[in-house]
Amino acid sequence: KGLGEFFYQNKIDYRGLVRFPYSDKDVELAGEIGVQDRALVPLGGGKDSLVTAGILQEKGIDFDAYTLGTHPIIDSQIKCMNRKHFTVKRTLDKSLFDLPEALNGHVPISMIYAFTALLGGYKYIVLSNERSSNYGNTEYLGEEVNHQWSKSLEFEKMFNKYVRKFVAKDVYYFSLLRPMYEIKIAEKFATMERHLNMFTSCNRNFKITEEAPEKWCRKCAKCAFVFAILAPFVEKEKLVTAFGGNLFAGAELLEVYEELLGVSKMKPFDCVGTPEEVRKAMEMARSKYEDDVIIKRFVELNLPPVETDLFSISNEHIIPDGF
Repeated sequence: KGLGEFFYQNKIDYRGLVRFPYSDKDVELAGEIGVQDRALVPLGGGKDSLVTAGILQEKGIDFDAYTLGTHPIIDSQIKCMNRKHFTVKRTLDKSLFDLPEALNGHVPISMIYAFTALLGGYKYIVLSNERSSNYGNTEYLGEEVNHQWSKSLEFEKMFNKYVRKFVAKDVYYFSLLRPMYEIKIAEKFATMERHLNMFTSCNRNFKITEEAPEKWCRKCAKCAFVFAILAPFVEKEKLVTAFGGNLFAGAELLEVYEELLGVSKMKPFDCVGTPEEVRKAMEMARSKYEDDVIIKRFVELNLPPVETDLFSISNEHIIPDGF
Protein backbone atom coordinates (compact mmCIF):
# COMPACT_ATOMS: atom_id res chain seq x y z
CA LYS A 1 0.00 0.00 0.00
CA GLY A 2 2.93 2.32 0.63
CA LEU A 3 3.98 1.76 -2.99
CA GLY A 4 0.42 1.93 -4.37
CA GLU A 5 1.00 5.26 -6.09
CA PHE A 6 4.32 4.03 -7.51
CA PHE A 7 2.61 0.97 -9.04
CA TYR A 8 -0.25 3.12 -10.38
CA GLN A 9 1.98 5.77 -11.96
CA ASN A 10 4.26 3.21 -13.61
CA LYS A 11 1.39 0.86 -14.60
CA ILE A 12 2.90 -2.09 -12.70
CA ASP A 13 0.79 -5.14 -11.89
CA TYR A 14 1.89 -5.69 -8.29
CA ARG A 15 -0.20 -8.84 -7.72
CA GLY A 16 2.16 -11.65 -6.78
CA LEU A 17 5.14 -9.47 -7.72
CA VAL A 18 6.74 -8.71 -4.36
CA ARG A 19 7.85 -11.78 -2.42
CA PHE A 20 9.91 -10.82 0.60
CA PRO A 21 11.73 -13.76 2.24
CA TYR A 22 10.53 -14.66 5.72
CA SER A 23 10.67 -17.51 8.22
CA ASP A 24 7.84 -19.31 9.98
CA LYS A 25 10.13 -20.20 12.90
CA ASP A 26 9.44 -18.66 16.28
CA VAL A 27 11.22 -15.38 16.84
CA GLU A 28 12.37 -13.79 20.05
CA LEU A 29 9.75 -11.18 20.74
CA ALA A 30 10.60 -7.69 21.86
CA GLY A 31 11.13 -6.78 25.46
CA GLU A 32 11.45 -3.40 27.13
CA ILE A 33 14.66 -1.68 26.08
CA GLY A 34 14.76 1.11 28.65
CA VAL A 35 13.88 4.04 26.41
CA GLN A 36 13.92 7.64 27.57
CA ASP A 37 10.55 8.52 29.12
CA ARG A 38 10.24 11.51 26.81
CA ALA A 39 8.45 12.51 23.63
CA LEU A 40 10.09 12.95 20.24
CA VAL A 41 8.34 15.13 17.65
CA PRO A 42 9.35 14.66 14.00
CA LEU A 43 9.37 18.02 12.22
CA GLY A 44 8.77 18.29 8.48
CA GLY A 45 8.84 22.07 8.07
CA GLY A 46 5.06 22.44 7.73
CA LYS A 47 2.25 23.74 9.89
CA ASP A 48 1.07 20.40 11.31
CA SER A 49 4.19 19.53 13.32
CA LEU A 50 4.25 23.12 14.62
CA VAL A 51 0.69 22.64 15.88
CA THR A 52 1.71 19.38 17.61
CA ALA A 53 4.64 21.16 19.27
CA GLY A 54 2.34 24.00 20.32
CA ILE A 55 -0.21 21.63 21.88
CA LEU A 56 2.50 19.77 23.83
CA GLN A 57 3.87 23.08 25.10
CA GLU A 58 0.38 24.13 26.18
CA LYS A 59 -0.01 20.83 28.04
CA GLY A 60 3.40 21.18 29.69
CA ILE A 61 4.69 17.96 28.07
CA ASP A 62 8.42 18.10 27.41
CA PHE A 63 9.71 16.91 24.04
CA ASP A 64 12.69 16.91 21.70
CA ALA A 65 12.67 17.48 17.94
CA TYR A 66 13.56 14.98 15.21
CA THR A 67 14.36 15.52 11.55
CA LEU A 68 15.41 13.29 8.69
CA GLY A 69 18.27 15.40 7.42
CA THR A 70 18.38 19.16 7.96
CA HIS A 71 16.87 22.19 6.28
CA PRO A 72 17.22 25.92 7.10
CA ILE A 73 13.45 26.34 7.59
CA ILE A 74 13.26 23.47 10.08
CA ASP A 75 16.45 24.65 11.81
CA SER A 76 14.81 28.04 12.41
CA GLN A 77 11.73 26.32 13.89
CA ILE A 78 13.85 24.28 16.30
CA LYS A 79 15.80 27.37 17.34
CA CYS A 80 12.52 29.15 18.06
CA MET A 81 11.31 26.19 20.17
CA ASN A 82 14.67 25.90 21.95
CA ARG A 83 14.58 22.09 21.79
CA LYS A 84 17.19 19.36 21.68
CA HIS A 85 17.48 18.20 18.07
CA PHE A 86 17.98 14.56 17.05
CA THR A 87 18.64 13.95 13.37
CA VAL A 88 19.36 11.11 10.95
CA LYS A 89 21.08 11.74 7.63
CA ARG A 90 19.84 9.89 4.55
CA THR A 91 22.04 9.59 1.45
CA LEU A 92 21.06 8.23 -1.95
CA ASP A 93 23.59 6.58 -4.25
CA LYS A 94 24.34 9.15 -6.98
CA SER A 95 24.52 6.43 -9.65
CA LEU A 96 20.79 5.83 -9.12
CA PHE A 97 20.07 9.05 -11.00
CA ASP A 98 22.12 7.86 -13.99
CA LEU A 99 20.17 4.64 -14.57
CA PRO A 100 18.11 5.09 -17.77
CA GLU A 101 15.80 2.19 -16.88
CA ALA A 102 15.12 3.32 -13.30
CA LEU A 103 11.45 3.92 -12.54
CA ASN A 104 10.64 7.12 -10.71
CA GLY A 105 7.69 7.65 -8.44
CA HIS A 106 6.30 8.19 -4.98
CA VAL A 107 8.35 7.27 -1.93
CA PRO A 108 6.37 6.68 1.32
CA ILE A 109 8.64 9.11 3.18
CA SER A 110 6.56 9.05 6.38
CA MET A 111 7.41 5.34 6.69
CA ILE A 112 11.12 6.19 6.50
CA TYR A 113 10.57 8.88 9.15
CA ALA A 114 8.82 6.28 11.34
CA PHE A 115 11.57 3.66 11.28
CA THR A 116 14.48 6.09 11.62
CA ALA A 117 12.80 7.92 14.53
CA LEU A 118 13.07 4.67 16.52
CA LEU A 119 16.85 5.12 16.60
CA GLY A 120 16.52 7.95 19.12
CA GLY A 121 15.42 5.62 21.92
CA TYR A 122 12.35 7.63 22.96
CA LYS A 123 9.25 6.18 24.60
CA TYR A 124 6.81 8.39 22.66
CA ILE A 125 7.16 9.25 18.98
CA VAL A 126 4.52 11.92 18.42
CA LEU A 127 3.45 12.38 14.82
CA SER A 128 1.38 15.15 13.23
CA ASN A 129 -0.73 13.18 10.76
CA GLU A 130 -4.30 14.33 10.29
CA ARG A 131 -7.67 12.62 9.85
CA SER A 132 -7.73 13.69 6.18
CA SER A 133 -4.77 11.43 5.33
CA ASN A 134 -6.98 8.34 5.72
CA TYR A 135 -8.75 9.16 2.44
CA GLY A 136 -7.35 7.82 -0.84
CA ASN A 137 -6.98 9.26 -4.33
CA THR A 138 -8.14 6.53 -6.70
CA GLU A 139 -8.37 2.76 -7.18
CA TYR A 140 -5.97 0.47 -9.03
CA LEU A 141 -6.31 -3.30 -9.59
CA GLY A 142 -8.88 -3.55 -6.82
CA GLU A 143 -6.89 -1.62 -4.18
CA GLU A 144 -7.30 1.95 -2.98
CA VAL A 145 -4.31 4.11 -3.90
CA ASN A 146 -3.56 6.68 -1.21
CA HIS A 147 -0.64 9.10 -1.65
CA GLN A 148 -0.68 9.54 2.14
CA TRP A 149 -1.02 5.87 3.15
CA SER A 150 2.09 5.95 5.33
CA LYS A 151 0.43 8.84 7.23
CA SER A 152 -2.89 7.00 7.65
CA LEU A 153 -4.37 5.50 10.82
CA GLU A 154 -4.14 2.06 9.17
CA PHE A 155 -0.36 2.39 8.80
CA GLU A 156 -0.05 3.88 12.27
CA LYS A 157 -1.75 0.87 13.85
CA MET A 158 0.25 -1.64 11.78
CA PHE A 159 3.55 0.09 12.56
CA ASN A 160 2.76 0.33 16.27
CA LYS A 161 1.82 -3.36 16.39
CA TYR A 162 5.01 -4.37 14.54
CA VAL A 163 7.31 -2.24 16.70
CA ARG A 164 5.81 -3.36 19.98
CA LYS A 165 6.02 -7.01 18.92
CA PHE A 166 9.48 -7.14 17.34
CA VAL A 167 11.40 -4.00 18.37
CA ALA A 168 10.43 -2.63 21.77
CA LYS A 169 7.38 -3.07 23.99
CA ASP A 170 7.90 0.33 25.60
CA VAL A 171 7.66 2.48 22.45
CA TYR A 172 4.44 4.28 21.44
CA TYR A 173 4.07 5.68 17.93
CA PHE A 174 0.97 7.84 17.39
CA SER A 175 -0.34 11.04 15.85
CA LEU A 176 -1.55 13.74 18.19
CA LEU A 177 -3.52 15.38 15.35
CA ARG A 178 -5.27 12.20 14.15
CA PRO A 179 -8.71 13.30 15.47
CA MET A 180 -8.64 16.51 13.40
CA TYR A 181 -9.25 17.34 9.76
CA GLU A 182 -6.74 19.67 8.09
CA ILE A 183 -9.15 22.59 8.26
CA LYS A 184 -9.36 22.27 12.06
CA ILE A 185 -5.55 22.13 12.27
CA ALA A 186 -5.35 25.24 10.07
CA GLU A 187 -7.69 27.06 12.44
CA LYS A 188 -5.39 26.15 15.34
CA PHE A 189 -2.25 27.11 13.40
CA ALA A 190 -3.67 30.55 12.61
CA THR A 191 -3.56 31.35 16.35
CA MET A 192 0.22 30.73 16.30
CA GLU A 193 0.98 33.91 14.39
CA ARG A 194 4.73 33.91 15.08
CA HIS A 195 5.10 30.79 12.92
CA LEU A 196 3.31 32.16 9.85
CA ASN A 197 6.50 33.29 8.13
CA MET A 198 8.59 30.39 9.35
CA PHE A 199 7.04 27.33 7.70
CA THR A 200 6.60 25.75 4.30
CA SER A 201 4.63 22.78 3.04
CA CYS A 202 5.91 22.98 -0.55
CA ASN A 203 7.65 19.69 -1.34
CA ARG A 204 9.99 21.33 -3.82
CA ASN A 205 11.97 22.59 -0.84
CA PHE A 206 12.94 19.02 -0.02
CA LYS A 207 13.54 17.47 -3.45
CA ILE A 208 17.07 16.21 -3.96
CA THR A 209 17.22 16.91 -7.70
CA GLU A 210 15.66 20.38 -7.73
CA GLU A 211 16.74 23.79 -6.55
CA ALA A 212 14.53 24.85 -3.66
CA PRO A 213 12.11 27.75 -4.18
CA GLU A 214 11.81 30.60 -1.73
CA LYS A 215 9.53 28.65 0.68
CA TRP A 216 6.62 28.38 -1.79
CA CYS A 217 6.70 27.60 -5.51
CA ARG A 218 3.06 28.83 -5.79
CA LYS A 219 2.49 26.35 -8.64
CA CYS A 220 1.83 22.96 -7.02
CA ALA A 221 -1.24 21.38 -5.43
CA LYS A 222 0.31 21.53 -1.97
CA CYS A 223 0.88 25.30 -2.15
CA ALA A 224 -2.65 25.77 -3.52
CA PHE A 225 -4.21 23.64 -0.79
CA VAL A 226 -2.38 25.20 2.17
CA PHE A 227 -3.20 28.72 0.95
CA ALA A 228 -6.89 27.77 0.64
CA ILE A 229 -7.10 26.04 4.01
CA LEU A 230 -5.56 29.02 5.82
CA ALA A 231 -7.54 31.67 3.92
CA PRO A 232 -10.54 31.72 6.29
CA PHE A 233 -8.42 32.13 9.42
CA VAL A 234 -5.52 34.45 8.49
CA GLU A 235 -5.82 38.09 7.46
CA LYS A 236 -5.58 38.35 3.67
CA GLU A 237 -2.60 40.71 3.64
CA LYS A 238 -0.62 38.54 6.08
CA LEU A 239 -1.34 35.32 4.15
CA VAL A 240 -0.40 36.85 0.79
CA THR A 241 2.84 38.18 2.31
CA ALA A 242 3.71 34.79 3.82
CA PHE A 243 3.21 33.02 0.46
CA GLY A 244 4.79 35.74 -1.64
CA GLY A 245 1.61 36.13 -3.67
CA ASN A 246 -2.16 35.65 -3.77
CA LEU A 247 -2.80 32.12 -5.05
CA PHE A 248 -6.50 32.88 -5.65
CA ALA A 249 -5.74 35.87 -7.90
CA GLY A 250 -4.69 34.29 -11.21
CA ALA A 251 -5.97 31.58 -13.55
CA GLU A 252 -2.70 29.57 -13.46
CA LEU A 253 -3.98 27.32 -10.65
CA LEU A 254 -7.53 26.97 -11.96
CA GLU A 255 -7.12 23.32 -12.98
CA VAL A 256 -5.35 22.47 -9.71
CA TYR A 257 -8.13 24.02 -7.63
CA GLU A 258 -10.79 22.17 -9.61
CA GLU A 259 -8.97 18.93 -8.74
CA LEU A 260 -8.76 19.97 -5.08
CA LEU A 261 -12.50 20.76 -5.10
CA GLY A 262 -13.23 17.31 -6.53
CA VAL A 263 -14.88 18.51 -9.75
CA SER A 264 -12.27 17.19 -12.21
CA LYS A 265 -10.02 14.15 -12.49
CA MET A 266 -9.13 13.02 -8.96
CA LYS A 267 -7.60 14.38 -5.79
CA PRO A 268 -3.99 15.37 -6.60
CA PHE A 269 -1.20 12.98 -5.61
CA ASP A 270 0.03 15.21 -2.83
CA CYS A 271 -0.45 15.61 0.92
CA VAL A 272 -3.70 17.56 0.64
CA GLY A 273 -7.02 17.34 2.45
CA THR A 274 -10.40 16.23 1.19
CA PRO A 275 -12.45 18.12 -1.43
CA GLU A 276 -15.02 18.90 1.29
CA GLU A 277 -12.38 20.76 3.28
CA VAL A 278 -11.37 22.88 0.30
CA ARG A 279 -15.02 23.68 -0.44
CA LYS A 280 -15.62 24.62 3.19
CA ALA A 281 -12.51 26.83 3.30
CA MET A 282 -13.57 28.66 0.13
CA GLU A 283 -17.10 29.13 1.47
CA MET A 284 -15.66 30.69 4.62
CA ALA A 285 -13.10 32.86 2.78
CA ARG A 286 -15.41 33.87 -0.06
CA SER A 287 -16.13 37.43 1.07
CA LYS A 288 -12.43 38.23 1.59
CA TYR A 289 -11.41 37.00 -1.88
CA GLU A 290 -14.62 37.62 -3.88
CA ASP A 291 -12.83 39.55 -6.66
CA ASP A 292 -10.24 36.82 -7.28
CA VAL A 293 -10.38 34.40 -10.23
CA ILE A 294 -10.36 31.19 -8.18
CA ILE A 295 -13.20 32.27 -5.89
CA LYS A 296 -15.23 33.54 -8.87
CA ARG A 297 -14.85 30.08 -10.43
CA PHE A 298 -15.82 28.46 -7.12
CA VAL A 299 -19.02 30.55 -7.06
CA GLU A 300 -19.77 29.60 -10.70
CA LEU A 301 -19.52 25.90 -9.87
CA ASN A 302 -22.37 26.31 -7.36
CA LEU A 303 -21.32 23.22 -5.40
CA PRO A 304 -23.64 21.87 -2.70
CA PRO A 305 -22.91 23.12 0.83
CA VAL A 306 -20.66 20.95 3.01
CA GLU A 307 -22.73 19.03 5.55
CA THR A 308 -19.91 17.12 7.29
CA ASP A 309 -18.79 18.67 10.58
CA LEU A 310 -15.15 19.24 9.66
CA PHE A 311 -14.34 20.89 12.99
CA SER A 312 -15.35 17.97 15.20
CA ILE A 313 -12.80 15.89 17.12
CA SER A 314 -12.91 12.20 16.18
CA ASN A 315 -12.47 9.37 18.68
CA GLU A 316 -10.73 7.22 16.04
CA HIS A 317 -7.10 7.37 17.19
CA ILE A 318 -4.53 5.54 19.30
CA ILE A 319 -3.37 8.50 21.41
CA PRO A 320 -2.19 7.19 24.81
CA ASP A 321 -3.51 8.49 28.13
CA GLY A 322 -1.70 11.61 29.27
CA PHE A 323 -1.65 13.08 25.76
